Amino acid sequence: MKKWIYIATLFLLSYGLQAQDQQEAKLYHSDFEHHTLLRLFEGLSIEPENVFLAADPNTNNQDLLGIQAVLTQAKSKIEKKEILDRSGAKAIRGIFNLVHQEFLGHYQEAALFPQLLQDGTFNCVTSTALFALLFDDLNIDYQIQLTPNHVFITVQYQGEHMVLETTDAKGGFIKENKQMENKLDRYQLGDSQAINQKISVQAKGASMLEKAQTIQLIELTGIHYFNAGINALEREDYYYAIRLFTKAHKIYPRSENIQAVKSCRTALSK
Repeated sequence: MKKWIYIATLFLLSYGLQAQDQQEAKLYHSDFEHHTLLRLFEGLSIEPENVFLAADPNTNNQDLLGIQAVLTQAKSKIEKKEILDRSGAKAIRGIFNLVHQEFLGHYQEAALFPQLLQDGTFNCVTSTALFALLFDDLNIDYQIQLTPNHVFITVQYQGEHMVLETTDAKGGFIKENKQMENKLDRYQLGDSQAINQKISVQAKGASMLEKAQTIQLIELTGIHYFNAGINALEREDYYYAIRLFTKAHKIYPRSENIQAVKSCRTALSK
């Protein structure tokens, strides 16, 4: 992703936008988002899917029914196909294949979560979110792994360890350790390069697994907001972008990318 090109633009503009951001009424773009994020910021119980949906100003309560319908349909198909009756990696591969066949359609680097529900458009953040929500419902142990340019999932099931590169339907189920290193290294350059150009590079230094940082699902919603801010910058909607970055930092303050935005704004305000 060309994130840092646009963040550089944000750096130049952030001082002039600082005062506007302090107005609470201008921070939220919908009543749904206002209600959702206030609960999160106040430490109250909130489902992660609500926060993913809240990043889109057009989201309403009907979209909540949409994600629940997708999860219910997925679990029904898994049960009907008796996928969880298979052993270890075979079960996880079955889930991986089913989700791609039924719910993930077109890859788009700038996709937001509601698009996945509407027409199957996804990227690494939103497809990872869908798998995580489904695994939570199925009580399957997983970890979300974050690198500077990418997100993926590791799964532990019945004593077996697997990596799910959720943006790659054909080759994204990775089991053997050597296969993990060779395949994952090509994703370090970012989603679109790995998928569209089929880049293959030799492993250099630590593998992607060693470089990755484990994050919680709710923290992934902060990355989702960060990406929405990048989308806004691409549209040259700077006022909206800075508000999205402000919310991204509130959700996931330990993110290096999000911290860079905050640090620059702090420096420019002095």
